[in-house]
Amino acid sequence: MMHLSKDMELYSGYCVSPIGIIEIIANDQNLLQIHFVQEQNEERINELVLETKEWFRNYFSKKIVPFTLPLAKAKGYFSQRVREIAQKIPFGSCLTYQEVAMRSGNAKAAQAVGQIMKYNPYAIVVPCHRVISKQGIGGYNGGIKIKKALLEFEGCESISL
Repeated sequence: MMHLSKDMELYSGYCVSPIGIIEIIANDQNLLQIHFVQEQNEERINELVLETKEWFRNYFSKKIVPFTLPLAKAKGYFSQRVREIAQKIPFGSCLTYQEVAMRSGNAKAAQAVGQIMKYNPYAIVVPCHRVISKQGIGGYNGGIKIKKALLEFEGCESISL
């Protein structure tokens, strides 16, 4: 879970998707977290939350539009680079941890890529579900069941589910 300062104004909203409830958390400048939850709480919506909910409506209707809303930057350069590479993986495609590491400029960093994806705070919009192991599906912080459902929904051809 994210640690936030008390004076920061927070907003949240939910998207009920075919694969579960997605919580969207933002402040006035950035989206802070997008993750799967078991239940909804009261919403407190701002423009970023509203636009993210709209993006999810499009996504789950398979109307694919680029995600252009501001995300809080990752703490390190390499983490930010890995996130940017993951965001460029097209709908229905997958890359291995090794391929993402190579594209990031550090071919030996496949394990580091796995750790960065494991702690990705932006489910689906930074599509870590599209980053897989050479041996198969790999892990997912929302659970393997959700990762499989997302890959099946997207029709990912490069991996046998």
